[in-house]
Amino acid sequence: MAIAYRNRLETATFVIVGVASLALTWVGLIWITLGRRSGVLAVLLGLLFGYMNLFRMAPVGIYETGDGIRVRQWFRTYRVPWSQVRRFGLESKFAWWRGYVELGFVELEDGSRIAFSGMWSSKLTDALNARLERVRTRPPTK
Repeated sequence: MAIAYRNRLETATFVIVGVASLALTWVGLIWITLGRRSGVLAVLLGLLFGYMNLFRMAPVGIYETGDGIRVRQWFRTYRVPWSQVRRFGLESKFAWWRGYVELGFVELEDGSRIAFSGMWSSKLTDALNARLERVRTRPPTK
Protein backbone atom coordinates (compact mmCIF):
# COMPACT_ATOMS: atom_id res chain seq x y z
CA MET A 1 0.00 0.00 0.00
CA ALA A 2 1.38 3.39 -0.99
CA ILE A 3 1.87 6.09 1.63
CA ALA A 4 0.34 9.41 0.53
CA TYR A 5 1.83 12.82 1.26
CA ARG A 6 -0.75 15.50 0.49
CA ASN A 7 -2.73 18.35 1.97
CA ARG A 8 -5.79 16.74 3.59
CA LEU A 9 -7.83 19.94 3.74
CA GLU A 10 -7.30 20.58 0.04
CA THR A 11 -8.19 16.96 -0.78
CA ALA A 12 -11.39 17.16 1.30
CA THR A 13 -12.34 20.41 -0.44
CA PHE A 14 -11.97 18.84 -3.87
CA VAL A 15 -14.05 15.83 -2.81
CA ILE A 16 -16.85 18.07 -1.49
CA VAL A 17 -16.85 20.19 -4.67
CA GLY A 18 -16.80 17.02 -6.79
CA VAL A 19 -19.79 15.53 -5.00
CA ALA A 20 -21.66 18.85 -5.25
CA SER A 21 -20.90 18.91 -8.98
CA LEU A 22 -22.36 15.44 -9.39
CA ALA A 23 -25.46 16.69 -7.54
CA LEU A 24 -25.71 19.35 -10.26
CA THR A 25 -25.85 16.48 -12.75
CA TRP A 26 -28.95 15.11 -11.00
CA VAL A 27 -30.55 18.55 -11.08
CA GLY A 28 -29.82 18.69 -14.81
CA LEU A 29 -31.41 15.30 -15.34
CA ILE A 30 -34.54 16.48 -13.54
CA TRP A 31 -34.62 19.61 -15.70
CA ILE A 32 -34.32 17.48 -18.84
CA THR A 33 -37.30 15.36 -17.76
CA LEU A 34 -39.26 18.59 -17.21
CA GLY A 35 -38.45 19.64 -20.78
CA ARG A 36 -35.85 22.31 -20.03
CA ARG A 37 -32.96 22.33 -22.49
CA SER A 38 -30.66 24.00 -19.93
CA GLY A 39 -30.61 20.66 -18.15
CA VAL A 40 -28.18 19.34 -20.77
CA LEU A 41 -25.66 22.05 -19.87
CA ALA A 42 -26.10 21.30 -16.16
CA VAL A 43 -25.47 17.60 -16.77
CA LEU A 44 -22.35 18.25 -18.86
CA LEU A 45 -20.89 20.77 -16.39
CA GLY A 46 -21.73 18.55 -13.43
CA LEU A 47 -20.00 15.56 -15.01
CA LEU A 48 -16.97 17.62 -16.07
CA PHE A 49 -16.43 19.32 -12.70
CA GLY A 50 -17.28 16.15 -10.79
CA TYR A 51 -14.71 14.15 -12.74
CA MET A 52 -12.02 16.84 -12.50
CA ASN A 53 -12.44 17.33 -8.76
CA LEU A 54 -12.84 13.69 -7.72
CA PHE A 55 -10.46 11.92 -10.08
CA ARG A 56 -7.85 14.52 -11.08
CA MET A 57 -7.60 17.16 -8.33
CA ALA A 58 -8.42 15.26 -5.10
CA PRO A 59 -5.65 12.63 -5.53
CA VAL A 60 -2.91 15.24 -6.18
CA GLY A 61 0.13 14.54 -4.02
CA ILE A 62 3.19 12.38 -3.63
CA TYR A 63 2.79 8.67 -3.09
CA GLU A 64 5.58 6.49 -1.78
CA THR A 65 5.95 3.23 -3.63
CA GLY A 66 8.34 0.41 -2.84
CA ASP A 67 11.13 1.60 -5.13
CA GLY A 68 10.45 5.33 -5.32
CA ILE A 69 7.74 7.94 -5.49
CA ARG A 70 4.79 8.74 -7.70
CA VAL A 71 4.10 12.46 -8.14
CA ARG A 72 0.43 12.86 -9.02
CA GLN A 73 -0.50 16.15 -10.66
CA TRP A 74 -3.79 17.29 -12.16
CA PHE A 75 -3.01 16.05 -15.66
CA ARG A 76 0.18 14.04 -15.34
CA THR A 77 1.81 11.47 -13.10
CA TYR A 78 5.57 11.00 -12.71
CA ARG A 79 7.23 7.88 -11.35
CA VAL A 80 10.68 8.54 -9.92
CA PRO A 81 12.99 5.97 -8.29
CA TRP A 82 14.50 6.97 -4.92
CA SER A 83 17.97 6.92 -6.50
CA GLN A 84 17.02 9.87 -8.74
CA VAL A 85 15.60 12.06 -5.95
CA ARG A 86 18.00 14.67 -4.52
CA ARG A 87 15.58 16.47 -2.18
CA PHE A 88 12.12 17.86 -1.63
CA GLY A 89 11.61 21.60 -1.22
CA LEU A 90 9.29 24.56 -1.17
CA GLU A 91 9.28 27.68 -3.26
CA SER A 92 7.16 30.78 -3.01
CA LYS A 93 5.11 31.50 -6.12
CA PHE A 94 2.59 34.19 -6.90
CA ALA A 95 -0.94 32.92 -7.50
CA TRP A 96 -3.29 35.58 -8.79
CA TRP A 97 -6.22 34.29 -6.72
CA ARG A 98 -4.48 34.34 -3.30
CA GLY A 99 -1.12 36.07 -3.46
CA TYR A 100 2.11 34.25 -2.68
CA VAL A 101 1.78 30.56 -1.83
CA GLU A 102 4.28 27.86 -0.97
CA LEU A 103 4.43 25.18 -3.66
CA GLY A 104 6.40 22.00 -3.38
CA PHE A 105 8.88 20.44 -5.74
CA VAL A 106 11.02 17.34 -6.14
CA GLU A 107 14.58 18.12 -7.15
CA LEU A 108 16.15 15.30 -9.15
CA GLU A 109 19.80 14.30 -9.25
CA ASP A 110 20.18 15.82 -12.74
CA GLY A 111 19.12 19.23 -11.34
CA SER A 112 15.64 19.26 -12.89
CA ARG A 113 12.54 19.81 -10.81
CA ILE A 114 9.07 18.36 -10.76
CA ALA A 115 6.61 20.78 -9.20
CA PHE A 116 3.61 19.43 -7.41
CA SER A 117 0.34 21.22 -7.43
CA GLY A 118 -1.66 22.30 -4.46
CA MET A 119 -1.00 23.97 -1.18
CA TRP A 120 2.05 22.49 0.45
CA SER A 121 3.62 22.86 3.87
CA SER A 122 7.07 22.58 5.38
CA LYS A 123 5.69 19.79 7.59
CA LEU A 124 4.99 17.58 4.56
CA THR A 125 8.27 18.52 2.90
CA ASP A 126 10.21 17.71 6.09
CA ALA A 127 8.45 14.33 6.32
CA LEU A 128 9.42 13.53 2.72
CA ASN A 129 13.05 14.58 3.25
CA ALA A 130 13.21 12.45 6.42
CA ARG A 131 11.84 9.46 4.48
CA LEU A 132 14.39 10.08 1.71
CA GLU A 133 17.20 10.06 4.28
CA ARG A 134 15.94 6.76 5.76
CA VAL A 135 15.85 5.22 2.27
CA ARG A 136 19.41 6.37 1.56
CA THR A 137 20.80 4.97 4.82
CA ARG A 138 18.91 1.68 4.52
CA PRO A 139 21.27 -1.28 4.00
CA PRO A 140 21.00 -2.84 0.55
CA THR A 141 18.86 -5.95 0.29
CA LYS A 142 20.35 -9.19 -1.01
